Amino acid sequence: MDEVPTDLEFDLVVVPDVVEHVPNVSEFLESLRQYACDVVVTTPNAFRIQNRLLFTHELVNTDHRYWFSPYTLTKCLVTAGYDIQEMWYTDKLYKRSPVGSLLKWIFPACRDGLAIRARPRS
Repeated sequence: MDEVPTDLEFDLVVVPDVVEHVPNVSEFLESLRQYACDVVVTTPNAFRIQNRLLFTHELVNTDHRYWFSPYTLTKCLVTAGYDIQEMWYTDKLYKRSPVGSLLKWIFPACRDGLAIRARPRS
C-alpha cells in the first residue's frame, strides 16, 4: 500500500479478486481503512460448484493463498474493523451450460464468486 498516496480521498475502494493473493489479509484490509470509505471486496467462492464436484483432488491456483467462503470473508472484514453492508454471490449464467446455470440459479451459494460491500467502523 506504500504506492498509494495517503492524502487522497475516495468515495469507494474496489478490491477485485485480490485478497486471495495477499499474504496477510487482515493487515491489508486494515490498511484500506485509512481512506475512510466503503470497500467492495470480490473473491472466488470456496463453495463454487466446480470445487464441490472435485472428490479426488483439490483445485489449485498456485498464485492463490486462500479460499474464502461468505463466513470467512465476512469474518476477515469484521476483524479488520468493517461493518458489512451487503453481500452477493456473483457469476455468469451460460447458455452453453444450461444445467450448471440452473444449479447456480437454484443454489446461489454454489456460484463462482463473492462480493461484499463494507464500511469502516467508526
